[in-house]
Amino acid sequence: MEDIPLPLHIMTLGTPGIPLSFAYDYKQSFYIGDSRGNLAYFDIGQPERNEITPTSVLKAHAKEHVTAVTVMQSGIIVSVGNDGCMHQSKVTNNGQLQRLVSIPVPATTGLKHIWNVTQSNGQEDVILGGFYGNDYVVMDNINGYEFVRIPTGGRQKRQDFHIGFSNGCSHAMAICTGQKDGSNIIDFHSSHLFDETSTLHIPRHQRIDTTYNIGHSYHAETINDVAWVKCGDKPAYFHNSVPISAYLLSGSNDCSVKLLEFRNDTFASAKELPPHESCVRGVCTSSHPATNTSLLVTCGGKLTMECYLLDHSSADMDASVTTICSYRTTG
Repeated sequence: MEDIPLPLHIMTLGTPGIPLSFAYDYKQSFYIGDSRGNLAYFDIGQPERNEITPTSVLKAHAKEHVTAVTVMQSGIIVSVGNDGCMHQSKVTNNGQLQRLVSIPVPATTGLKHIWNVTQSNGQEDVILGGFYGNDYVVMDNINGYEFVRIPTGGRQKRQDFHIGFSNGCSHAMAICTGQKDGSNIIDFHSSHLFDETSTLHIPRHQRIDTTYNIGHSYHAETINDVAWVKCGDKPAYFHNSVPISAYLLSGSNDCSVKLLEFRNDTFASAKELPPHESCVRGVCTSSHPATNTSLLVTCGGKLTMECYLLDHSSADMDASVTTICSYRTTG
């Protein structure tokens, strides 16, 4: 039982919003941004068995989503949101969040990502990623430098994105965008300095068109989150990035939750778990090597959480999942 992770903190946000972003710094300070524009600060220096509330809450981004938070080495907290602003704040000596400056990024329809990049001379730069209409743009707003601009269909269109920085602002990135015809377009972009200093191989072609589909359509609307389940005596081994045998938990905007068994390169069977009152915003799983079970957790749009136990030894999908508990957070 010593290998089972135990929670160090249970944090209650205490705002009407839903947690969307977070950041942690070396001073053991934890920051959470929610869906109503609030930035909350928690002091988590000591383990606490009971629920802890924020030390301070700041209305940083009006009533818009706080989509990303980062902490600079100087202790300045930088956040971005759907209000199109980059907000800077700090924690005062008495533990309160203090507003420093809010910098609008003109013409943006939603900021989604933020990175703090350290140059060779020790200077820190803030890199932003967000939407200008239907274009996704990565930029240094302070110095007025644009890294890349790619048409994606707007902030409501689902995409996957990854960027890596090396030696300051030298960078490489890949953006995958789903198309209406079911194909995926992957755009690659890198600076020449990154190519010279990095061991990563960046393909020199700029675009790869691929169409990939397995199984059938299991949800009527957008899938907001998925999680692979590691299966005790049949681990989710991967071959060419495809799991040989595993389970996939998924949640959608249509309020449904599905558990799919992936076997022999296809989804062999599916079980529908009880739906949420509102859309399913997130799912996660947890397994322990000493057991043949997994914990499944689904989170809905009305601050509800459902917990299930998956028995990998059961051959019947309907009998393999049992309900543990339901939980509704306060706020």
